[in-house]
Amino acid sequence: MENAQEPLRNRCLSIILEGVEPARKGIRWLPRGTSPGPALLEAASKAPLGAALLKESPLRLVCRVRSGEEKAVVKIHLGRGGIFSRLAALFHVDPARREARALQAALKSGLPAPRPLAAGLGPGGETRLLLEDLGEGPTLENLLQAGALSPRRIGQAARLTARLHQAGFLHPDFHPGNLLFPRDRPGPFLVDLQAARPLRRPLTPGEREKALAFLWLTGRRTLSPGQGLFFLQAYLQVFPWPHPVSLPDLGARVEERARLLQRKTWVRREDRPFRTCSEFLRTRDGDHLVFRSRKEDSPAPEQVRALLREGNLQYHRKGRRGFVARGGGWILKERDRAHARALWLAHYRLRQRGIPAPPALLLLLSKRRGLLVCRDLGPLPDLARALEEAPGPDRREALVRAAAGLAASLHGGGLRNRDLKAANLLVTQSPGGPALIPVDLDGLSRPLRLRPSHLAGDLARLAASLSARGVPWQSLLDAYLQALPGEDSFLPPLDSLERRLRARLERLGPRP
Repeated sequence: MENAQEPLRNRCLSIILEGVEPARKGIRWLPRGTSPGPALLEAASKAPLGAALLKESPLRLVCRVRSGEEKAVVKIHLGRGGIFSRLAALFHVDPARREARALQAALKSGLPAPRPLAAGLGPGGETRLLLEDLGEGPTLENLLQAGALSPRRIGQAARLTARLHQAGFLHPDFHPGNLLFPRDRPGPFLVDLQAARPLRRPLTPGEREKALAFLWLTGRRTLSPGQGLFFLQAYLQVFPWPHPVSLPDLGARVEERARLLQRKTWVRREDRPFRTCSEFLRTRDGDHLVFRSRKEDSPAPEQVRALLREGNLQYHRKGRRGFVARGGGWILKERDRAHARALWLAHYRLRQRGIPAPPALLLLLSKRRGLLVCRDLGPLPDLARALEEAPGPDRREALVRAAAGLAASLHGGGLRNRDLKAANLLVTQSPGGPALIPVDLDGLSRPLRLRPSHLAGDLARLAASLSARGVPWQSLLDAYLQALPGEDSFLPPLDSLERRLRARLERLGPRP
């Protein structure tokens, strides 16, 4: 069977390398769209790189082409060139067709955007997208930099942003430079939807806050607080928030999200020759993203590399999704990229709120994997072992109060931990009594708004692990209510907490 498929395989490889497949060679008309003239199509397919440049970046060029009375805009996605671009176009995943599909979905939803006219491969293997020419005009970013942003245009930009979110477009690259105000047409237009993804549902409050925070981050240097509140007011008139919220409160939350997105005060970006964390011992090229703590005892990537090469690691867990190992005074956790960044952010959030946590010293990020390096705290017992070896009731009561105080500190700071249990809490001695350090932060998150069900779920998991060691859940609840912070917290109403906790415990039962 393999011999019969060999000629077909060679034929496909020759098509990719030589680019001779007629159906995917050059710029093509898009289905169900306005077809440009043949002369304009030929001009777009032969437009030299750098002709009449409107925008230039390392991965994309934007220029205007003309043929008689017809004119259009060509976006040339350079990609990596050669075989990569031909292979991407062969399987319909090239950037030009992806942006064309996003533009067609936006036009179908009634959003103002340029009509995609044609897409395909260029003569050098790059992908090209031919768009309707909207004419010349400033972008929202140009108006911000020039200080010529009027309230009318702020309202227009806010209403278009609300319509984009209401139509369900998740656009992680939506910034003021992507909103064009043509001189010959009313209203702003969406001119860059390459990163947009239609979800077929309105965005959730968390997604909307993150999108607004990115818009805030790119325009915060010239956008005054009054203009920001006016923008939010016009935004909420089109797409109201699902629950009652005041403008100053929403603006403060968006500002906090923008500060978390920036994060330039506590991490530093460097380029290191690592490609993937699980195999970076064998690689010598490629760029890596390294987040390093400002602590002087932070290890260098070369030290971690030497530790892995020598193999002096004691593995706690090792599987398909990564490993957790200890050695050289550090704890190494390998995960996928998103999970590793979430762990780094979880450590940062705990220490930002004054909650003891193992310091995250180094984070290596590749395209798919991530390696988090933390300081090893030494052979400390966990809470489960400390309760079993407690010499008397006073010591057990102090440990229960410490566990309740940790849960109250988490919830008072707007955090929750779905995996809060005795085995994940290390016991250390402080002058005021025993203190607990959470070491497994996979379940730590900062929800948009804490609910009574969040509190009951975390307490039920902790109470179930303590009940297996003979600690009644009522004592944990009493200590938790006493340790709760005052008014300056994120706590919801606690009227139904005991009832919810009792119901959760009946479903869970005693657990280790």
